[in-house]
Amino acid sequence: MEAVSDKSQISNYESGRHSPPFEFVVQIAKALNYPEAYFYTVDDDFAEQILLIHRNKNNPDFNPYFKPLKEALDAVNALKKMLDKATGTK
Repeated sequence: MEAVSDKSQISNYESGRHSPPFEFVVQIAKALNYPEAYFYTVDDDFAEQILLIHRNKNNPDFNPYFKPLKEALDAVNALKKMLDKATGTK
């Protein structure tokens, strides 16, 4: 009986009668290695761009934000080390 209930729930999601809870979408996204935003984007071309960015987020040749974010993270870590040294905590 539970399988019938599950099938009807999925049917309701597919037909647009009901929306799945966000937590459910997060689980599906994680299983498929898709970003959650992909499932909430109406424009197919934009959804494909979201997926492309998600799949290449750690590729410095593709992601224009990779290098500046890495440099910022390196600067934060350097400041932490300086602060630890100055306060004698490490």
